[in-house]
Amino acid sequence: MPNTLRIAIIGYGIAGIAAAIGLRRQGHQIEHFEAATEPGTSGAGLLLHPPTIALLDHLDIGAPLRTLGARVSRLWGQNSSGRCIMDFRYDHAQADCFAIGIQRRALFNLLRDQDPGRDSVCCGVTIAHADENTGMLRDGNDGRHGPFDIIIAADGANSATRRQRAMLVRRDHEYPWAALVCLLEDQELCGETLSQHFHGTHHVSYWPVGTDAALAPRRISIAIKVSATDARSRQRLGPWRDRIASLCPTLRPALHSADSDTPMLPYIYRDVVLRRYTHGRLVVIGDAAHSMSPQLGQGLLLALRDAQCLAQSLARDADPVYALHRFDSERREHVTRIQRLSRWLTPIFQSDNFLLANLRDTVAGPLSRSAWTQTRMTRMLCDGE
Repeated sequence: MPNTLRIAIIGYGIAGIAAAIGLRRQGHQIEHFEAATEPGTSGAGLLLHPPTIALLDHLDIGAPLRTLGARVSRLWGQNSSGRCIMDFRYDHAQADCFAIGIQRRALFNLLRDQDPGRDSVCCGVTIAHADENTGMLRDGNDGRHGPFDIIIAADGANSATRRQRAMLVRRDHEYPWAALVCLLEDQELCGETLSQHFHGTHHVSYWPVGTDAALAPRRISIAIKVSATDARSRQRLGPWRDRIASLCPTLRPALHSADSDTPMLPYIYRDVVLRRYTHGRLVVIGDAAHSMSPQLGQGLLLALRDAQCLAQSLARDADPVYALHRFDSERREHVTRIQRLSRWLTPIFQSDNFLLANLRDTVAGPLSRSAWTQTRMTRMLCDGE
């Protein structure tokens, strides 16, 4: 067992909490900082693929995860003429293989309950500067914290820590496309299927996400593709209700039973590539390190694997700086492969180019049913490779 380290974590999201749980189990001293005054109170739905579920089982939340979440057995999509765009069943990979739809708040609460330091998180504290050489932090009120042996930046896709480290950043590109998402009452519209409906360059997806507490209503998560500009300016269900219903008439009952002021949460996609994930005592994990379009649904898996790999590296090496270098080398190949595939697929499914939309409608269905694609999907969604 290496020496006990004093570690700062910036960001109390999924990646930050998972890192804190793993490192506390090793006996390290954690100080956690979060800019939001009430973290984890917003968010819509997530889809957890089998390898993500396995990692959450390792964090001891598997049983309540299955109770609160909803089983998803199939990924399916069609265009406006009824042509199949995608069709993948998890149990084709192996018997009784499935995903889980879960509300983001429910997952946050489950993870937070496993964190022994949840009551000592410094909420409402924005870290203005992190010194990778001295291990000191400075907050927005000029308060000083540290020194720390390691500083973990887990402050999300819009990471301020990453922006302060231009030498680490190879690519930080904001896509012109985004999604608006919300939760609606589950009226048994989904079954066990994540459905996507395409109409030219427009599309909407929806899937069951269970409940966020015992006796609370079960819900579905809806995501509609919009421009980044619209995502920033039109964040209520009312202006989008008719468009969603026209793309997917099946959703009409749930849409018209919901309040027009139901908030639509914006998710503006970024493509972030770092030259390396570490610099001195600093290590960047989760969306702060490798944000991408959610086209492949791999962001949560990558964040949890970052946290797991970081804890394993620190357990093996007494020198924390050497352990961070090991973490960097072990994570890079897998993350790079997923990011390249995401970058290739994103314009086909997200762009406003009608030629790409026609190409998608023509070849995506037959391609999704090919043996090669089924094998590749199985490796990615069911094996995490």
